[in-house]
Amino acid sequence: MKLALPEPIVRDRLYGPVQTRLRLMCRVVTPLLGGAARMRSSDDHDPIRAPSIAGQLRFWWRALFAAGLTPEELARREGALFGSTSGEGQASAVRLTVRVIEAGKVDGSDIVLGAPSTVALFSARGTAAGEPTAPRRLDVAFELVVDVPEAWLAEVHEALRAWLWFGGVGGRTRRGAGSLTVTAGAAEWLPASPESAAEMIRKLGPALTPTSTPSLRGAWLLVDKPADATKAWERALGTWRELRQGVGSGARDPAPAGCNPKRAGRSNWPEADKVRRVHMRSGGRVRPHAPRYNAEPAWPRAQLGLPIVGQFQVQPRPERPGPRYEEPHNFELIWQQGGELRERLASPAIVKALPLANGSFVPMILWLHRALPDGAVGLKPRRGGKEVEAPAPFTRLIAPGDTDRTGLLAGKADLRQAVCDWATQKQGYRRLV
Repeated sequence: MKLALPEPIVRDRLYGPVQTRLRLMCRVVTPLLGGAARMRSSDDHDPIRAPSIAGQLRFWWRALFAAGLTPEELARREGALFGSTSGEGQASAVRLTVRVIEAGKVDGSDIVLGAPSTVALFSARGTAAGEPTAPRRLDVAFELVVDVPEAWLAEVHEALRAWLWFGGVGGRTRRGAGSLTVTAGAAEWLPASPESAAEMIRKLGPALTPTSTPSLRGAWLLVDKPADATKAWERALGTWRELRQGVGSGARDPAPAGCNPKRAGRSNWPEADKVRRVHMRSGGRVRPHAPRYNAEPAWPRAQLGLPIVGQFQVQPRPERPGPRYEEPHNFELIWQQGGELRERLASPAIVKALPLANGSFVPMILWLHRALPDGAVGLKPRRGGKEVEAPAPFTRLIAPGDTDRTGLLAGKADLRQAVCDWATQKQGYRRLV
């Protein structure tokens, strides 16, 4: 891929080979979650850390340039650029310097359940163990200086652009927290339009056989109408919430007659009923809902990332007075590969506000090109078990003998296709690539 480099470029002769120094003036436009050296905290003196940005650049460099490389080639090139701890170790060829210009303000208020931003900030909620709500920092401005050898300039420049467009700083960047814009020289760093962002992906070439490394080559990009940063972010998150839990999408039934219309109805995704089936096989009785899906395992939302943690409603409703419901215990979906239990699988979907050079933002869903694991997804084992319960392949959207009740899954090759079709046909998004 031939890359067009920005001009002018300030060239400084630093220690070692001739380096190119790139300067970016950045501002955080959505709440920054964490980002400090200590989890669930925000540092007044160091709210933006260079090591965190280095990790983001590693990710986006891989997303741009890892396709087609063997694991050995990828490790060698990545180590030469960003450093490595293997063997005798290797220093990074890239040097990052962060200068905070405005530390912004800290929001320590409770997370408002039901707000679109909850999709991104749910993990910041206070815990039952008494841990307080995690603070979010707003309106941080900083300068980033990047010193890079000329031999790596083109690749680092593209990784920086991908990070600015599709990434962020702090936690939950895949759901748009800590998103960025550029406040000086925006035309150099940000896309002029959503089509310009699609062109970056298109120029990488056709999709290759997917691997476990997420790739922009072969990614799908869906966008909606421009807005300001907050509205664009909330629109994207609202779309994602509707997909997973909305009545209009078919994910849930409407609230029962006589109930608060804002109350969530019964889920039409199969996971809850599959958990009920596992519970029934162990001898329990299930109320108030009889399962509508059969006992064959299927966990389609695992394709959106793991773990998935859930709990059942056990308190009686006004329309069904009586004792506490007998429902399954809280559950957690994880996955297993090669006899090893694994809890975390990052989502291939990035849902956020895409910054444009003119100062506006576009609601965006970016689905990275990535292979599904060849292991099995299932319920986290209880009492020290060594294998997931009710295992199913990641590729299974609908179990044999079941009928899709969401209206999203039937006839779809995978969840990416299902999401894309729903977002374009029902939500007004455009697929650009």
